[in-house]
Amino acid sequence: MRYSFLEFLKMNEVEYKERMFIKEISPIRIGGIAKVIVYPDSFSKMILTVNFLVENKITYKVVGRISNILFRDEDIGLVLIKTDKLKSKEIHNNRISLFCGDTLYENIVTLAKEGYGGISELSGIPGSIGGMIAGNAGAFGKSISDVLSSAEIYIPSEGKVTIIENENMMFEYRNSIIKQSDFIILRAEITLKTSDYRQTLEEISRFKKMRCNTQPTGYPSLGSVFKRPNGRYAAKLIEDAGLKGASCGDMMVSEKHAGFFVNTGAATSRDFRMLIEKVKNAVYEKYGIKLEEEIEIL
Repeated sequence: MRYSFLEFLKMNEVEYKERMFIKEISPIRIGGIAKVIVYPDSFSKMILTVNFLVENKITYKVVGRISNILFRDEDIGLVLIKTDKLKSKEIHNNRISLFCGDTLYENIVTLAKEGYGGISELSGIPGSIGGMIAGNAGAFGKSISDVLSSAEIYIPSEGKVTIIENENMMFEYRNSIIKQSDFIILRAEITLKTSDYRQTLEEISRFKKMRCNTQPTGYPSLGSVFKRPNGRYAAKLIEDAGLKGASCGDMMVSEKHAGFFVNTGAATSRDFRMLIEKVKNAVYEKYGIKLEEEIEIL
């Protein structure tokens, strides 16, 4: 890592950590060393940092909770800009503005108390708003694209901040224009329904119970590993191929939900990637269906 970058961070009072093991902060407990992780606490600091990295041709990635990213076991080879400190909520009637580092998980009860609902299905998703929008995250038949009004973004290649409306986000199943470009989400505006507080809490509780009953919440995981193939369910295909409980090293196909891989001990990125190939090959051999990863692999 170029020393001048660290000097830049110090000069601009941007918080950072050096030589940190990703497995210490990853939900799956896997990942090698990140030479520098940056934690900007304002949009101006994040944009300054991104501009420096672009100008100096230093590879970087903006991330939130890294709840669906599998990192390699060795040096990850890029600067991470984490949005943990970029959090703020504003409520204007039924329009809710959230910074990129916010999560619905942390805000949904407060919003319910304010009389807003309609997103209970998404309440258990741990990812940041930025990550949810980029991957058009969803659960129980609802996606973030169903409630997003617009997003304020920064475009590094053009050096400008602009607004993208929902209809221009190119939303698809687990995909968006954000995922296919260098755009960086700064904040998002979502539109919620007026809702009875108690009714919303009951809905949140119901979906939480459904998650606990059907998903392996007691083990480190990255959520659903594969996308839904052409209206079929990846978990059902994997289960019917006899792969529940299949493993590579300490990485195992969950016996509770075959769409999840769980870390049963000291699994590595290599274990995870080997299990992906094992499952994909078995499903293709039996059904002629090629599974596509929903998680991102770096």
